[in-house]
Amino acid sequence: MRDHVYDLQVDGLDDIEDQLKEDFEKWSNELSGNLDKMSKAINDAINNSGASAADAMNTLAEVLKQFNITPNQLGISASNLSAGNIKKYAKGTDHVGHNSIGLTNENGREIVVTRKGWLTKLGESDMIIPNDITETLVHMAEQYQNRDMISSIKMPEIKSDGDKNVVYNYTNNNPITIQGDLVRDTLPDLKTILKKSNEYTQNEMRKNLRRT
Repeated sequence: MRDHVYDLQVDGLDDIEDQLKEDFEKWSNELSGNLDKMSKAINDAINNSGASAADAMNTLAEVLKQFNITPNQLGISASNLSAGNIKKYAKGTDHVGHNSIGLTNENGREIVVTRKGWLTKLGESDMIIPNDITETLVHMAEQYQNRDMISSIKMPEIKSDGDKNVVYNYTNNNPITIQGDLVRDTLPDLKTILKKSNEYTQNEMRKNLRRT
């Protein structure tokens, strides 16, 4: 009787071991199959993303589906994944208007400026330009493109009488006559004036940046 009970115990353990092996093998095969599907979907996303924005959006939806995740769970509406609703910003915009997915860098690199703080992945050597300087740069760029900064710049008129005398006329109203050797007598003083002018200009720019 004792031997019979022992045999039942051993046989039962063997059966449990076999069952566990079968279950583990089945689970491993299913996991491997799912990983293959995930890898294929990710590879397809990488390969297809260069084709068009519409293909990229569709592939993104397929990748999410492999993880049993719907776009809505990530705050992405179905319309965002529709090619017809993807807005392009090659000409830029001051205000996007609503949370959405948009196509940037369409014709080259573009700068995306956010109004609110965001958690942003930063690299070791990344540079962050503060808001006041960013706004100043945007303002200067707009003025430059509208020719506001260079509309008042005039080329000076320089005349020589054939001797060592030079007439420098910037405004056509207040000519400056330089007498003597231009190189020997005038340029050293001119260098000093330009140096002082450069220092003055830099100081004024710093003051303006602090005000913005």
